Order: sequence, then C-alpha cells, then structure tokens
Amino acid sequence: WNLVCGDGWKVPLEQVSHLLGWLLGCVVLGAGCDRFGRRAVFVASLVLATGLGASEALAASFPTLLVLRLLHGGTLAGALLALYLARLELCDPPHRLAFSVGAGLFSVAGTLLLPGLAALVQDWRLLQGLGALMSGLLLLFWGFPALFPESPCWLLATGQVARARKILWHFAEASGVDPEDSSLEENSLVTELAMLSAGSPQPQYQSPLGLLRTQVTWRNGLILGFSSLVGEGIRASFRRSLAPQVPTFYLPYFLEAGLEAAALIFLLLTADRCGRRPVLLLGTMATGLASLLLLAGAQQSLQDADRLRRSPLLRGCPRQDHLPLLSPSDSCWAGHTPEQH
Repeated sequence: WNLVCGDGWKVPLEQVSHLLGWLLGCVVLGAGCDRFGRRAVFVASLVLATGLGASEALAASFPTLLVLRLLHGGTLAGALLALYLARLELCDPPHRLAFSVGAGLFSVAGTLLLPGLAALVQDWRLLQGLGALMSGLLLLFWGFPALFPESPCWLLATGQVARARKILWHFAEASGVDPEDSSLEENSLVTELAMLSAGSPQPQYQSPLGLLRTQVTWRNGLILGFSSLVGEGIRASFRRSLAPQVPTFYLPYFLEAGLEAAALIFLLLTADRCGRRPVLLLGTMATGLASLLLLAGAQQSLQDADRLRRSPLLRGCPRQDHLPLLSPSDSCWAGHTPEQH
C-alpha cells in the first residue's frame, strides 16, 4: 500500500497494533492457561494463529490488516506463553535453565533465517502464508497428546489428581520405570497421589486476582515486570539508534539477534554458577550503562541533524524546519522538490 512519505506513520501504527494484541493475549490467554490448561490454550492459540496468519496474507486493505495483526499478535502471545509455562513445569529444576536457553536459541535461529526466507520469496503475502503454514504444522501436537501432554503441575494445583496420575505414570513407563515397584521416595509419591484422589475431589481453579493476596509473589512480579518494561524500552531505543541515515534493515536486525544469542549463552554459563540474582543485577547495571550511551548518542544525532538541515540535499524540502532527525521513513524527502512530492 506504498506506506512511505506521507503514509509512513502507518508502519509504526501497525507495529503498535501487533504489540497491543500481544499484551492483550498475554492477559486474556494467560488467565486461560490457569483456567483451561496449558495444552488447551496452546492448541487453540495455534488454530487461531494459523487462520489469522493466512487471513493477513489475503488482506485487501490496510485497516483490515491492522485488525488482523492485533488478533494475530494476541494468539501468538497465547501460544508462546502456554509453551513457556509447560516447558517450565514439565522440566525438572536441574535442567530447566538449559532447556530455556535452548528454546531461546531456537528463537534466535528463526530470527536469523527469516531474512533469507524473505529474500527467496520476494513477496510479503507469500512470506506471511508460509509463516501460517509453519504454525499449522505445529498442530500435530493436537493429534498426538504424547508430544505435548498437559502439565501435571497444573493438574495437581487444580485438584485433577486422576489426570495428573495418568500422565506421571506415562512418563515413568516411557523412562522404563515401574511406578508400582520403585524406590521409597517414588512409593511415597504413589501413596500421596492415592490419598489426594480419594473421594473424587472436584477441580479447584485459581484466579489471577489471587496474586494480590500473596505479597511476596506480587512484589517480585511487579519488580521483574518493571525491569522488563525498562529493558524493552531501552532495547527499542537501541535498535532505532542503530539505523543509519540511509535505510538499511539487516545490520540492526542481525546485530540484535547476535546480542540476544550472546546473552543467552552468558546466562547459561553464569546463572547456575553465580546465581540468578547477581546475573539480574549485572544485567540491570548494563541496561543503565546502555541508557547513558544512548543519551550521549542522541546528543550527537541532534548535532548531525542540525548540520543535515543546512545541507543542499534538503534545500527544496518545505518541511526542513520540522525534521529534527531524518528517520528512514522521512528519507524520501531528501533531494526532492515540492512539485515532486
């Protein structure tokens, strides 16, 4: 739809729409994970994400695309959130960090492969359709529950002991262990599950508002959420500051992916050795230092922009007094006369 020059503001609008959908998806589908289970929300989100992704490829107008991006962002957030929760709950604590870092590295690999796929297809609609097809392939989890079982932790927390016992027994048999003839610790687990399932207890679901009654969890969640807010804001500013005056997409894109991979490897090497809290403190200090560097870079950019206003390139631009910085979306103004606009 030629979203440049006068219509360039629609590009950030589309990005904000996607992020807003992501936020709403985390809130709504996150509560759904606690109410309906991790597997149910994951499969439902994948079904919706596949349909909405294919619909984006067929969007006939920008407003339609805007709405579809909002809904698509929400479903993607629900799928990734359910997958994240299930990964933490299905993995034992000693290996949880390694599995989380491995998942992050797979995400980085997808980020690095996406520009190559875009260069091959040369059409955004076809690229969007391929993305929907790939998400549709993940629906194999729907037909094979053993590939993605429900979280026993969630089942036990909601009082669904019979289902949890069935899944735990399946895990034991897949590992070559007989739950009925095992060690003392495992026999105590069998006894405890039998006691919990006595009397056919009804499921008891938790509400997200229950966090307000747990001061420690609520406080820690607020602190970590605020840290994430500041970190993502500085990350976005850093990514924008990497963009040179002449628009090039790939350098900031690949640099950001490379830094994310380096951070994941650093986390894998240090978190178990030094602890989570020191690594978090170090990351916070690095974030503060990055914000100071961004501030210094912004001052230099203002000076460069002031010199750019006096350049003959913008002599024919009628809005040169309103260009504090020449962003990629505004670069089409340079070197054109008012009649050409």
